[in-house]
Amino acid sequence: LKRTSGAVRAMAALGQSQAESQVYGRDGDSAYDGTDQQTLQQALAETLDSHIIGATAKPFQLEEEKLDRDVARRRELELQRRLRIFDAKRRTIGIDKQTLDAQVEEKQARRQQEQAQNKVDDQALLRCEKQLKMFETEKQLLKRAAEQDCKNFNLEHMRFEARREYDLNDPQHIRKGAPIRVGDDDPRCGASSLQQLGGEDLMRMERKKGQQAAQANFIEQQKFEKAMLVAQEKEEDERLAAEVAAMTQLRDDLEQQEATLRRDHQKGHAVDFLSEAAATEARRQAQLEHEQLQNERELDFHATDPFLNEHAYRYQQGGGVTREEFKGSNRDQRIQASLDQQAQVQEKLRRKEEEQAENRHHAAMTEMTRRQLVAAEREKQRNRRGTVAQMMQANLAMRDSQKQAHKQDSRLYTNEFRPEFLTSLGRRLGDETASLHMQPAKLGCTPTNNP
Repeated sequence: LKRTSGAVRAMAALGQSQAESQVYGRDGDSAYDGTDQQTLQQALAETLDSHIIGATAKPFQLEEEKLDRDVARRRELELQRRLRIFDAKRRTIGIDKQTLDAQVEEKQARRQQEQAQNKVDDQALLRCEKQLKMFETEKQLLKRAAEQDCKNFNLEHMRFEARREYDLNDPQHIRKGAPIRVGDDDPRCGASSLQQLGGEDLMRMERKKGQQAAQANFIEQQKFEKAMLVAQEKEEDERLAAEVAAMTQLRDDLEQQEATLRRDHQKGHAVDFLSEAAATEARRQAQLEHEQLQNERELDFHATDPFLNEHAYRYQQGGGVTREEFKGSNRDQRIQASLDQQAQVQEKLRRKEEEQAENRHHAAMTEMTRRQLVAAEREKQRNRRGTVAQMMQANLAMRDSQKQAHKQDSRLYTNEFRPEFLTSLGRRLGDETASLHMQPAKLGCTPTNNP
């Protein structure tokens, strides 16, 4: 892959140099020197192995030589760049666009052809892979079927128990045989045979089987009881879960109702605030218009009143002031001015009282809203505390029931030593001792003091 990629890079470099030679021409504008074929051969030779005929090794170069080669290459590139930059014709007219378009179309056609070929190759590979998978699957199925047939034949016809010499290798041969004595009247035991041995228990197997059956029955009963207890606990857990879900749903409903109520209150307050703001703005605009009207009237009065527009006093020939042109006011005018001032004071006081009343009403509405919100919050906390108390009581009751059930299980599965068991055990030991004392008499022997 490395060799192939090197050859491809060499061919690409050659194609690029040829394209540049076609674009820029061979009139000295580019670095084309006519050695493209040699460069390609050298590049291909460098990518081949040493055992291939015609391959040449890469010459050894010192660091200084590599540095000099890089400097020369950069200088050449800089010279080419300067030639392109300082060429007024190329800088003004530019590169031949038709040639570039032809190159682009050729490259796109080549890329599309490669993509189509790659797609065909991929489809062929996928078909081959699918066929190989089918063959492998069929092979595995045939192999598995053959192995299964062989195993079934061995299990059916070549079992170890079906062999002719199996009785010689049977580990249970002695256990499967008949006992030495099956009872007191066994015909195989003659006059010289012992009819009864000390500690012999002929009913041991039957008794053991009965005990095993009783033990199995007891275990089954315990399993059934345990399953019933588990079912009861599961029902209790489901009931508790249902109660918790119901309480949670109730709490969610209360919270939703509270949120809806709070939202409605907020909307009402917003509407009130907006209406109050609109009314305040209307009053302010009315007041501004009234003040503007009063100002216009005052300005008109100042501009048209003959008394205020007088520039100087008019005196008589004797030096006295003309009384009809005097700027002073009479008693009636002064009384009317005083009345106007008092009316203004009363109007101002009335406006102040109205504003105070509006402020008190707004404060009362705000306080009422705050009290409603506080009452709703307290109701929510009270409901939450009640829910927590109910859950705590339910948990305590469940804990007590679990303790009682655990005590009952411990008492049920614990073995207790009762007086009846000790009494029966002493009676059994006394019977066995008496039978041991009676055995020498049955055998016709004389008892001795030997322990």
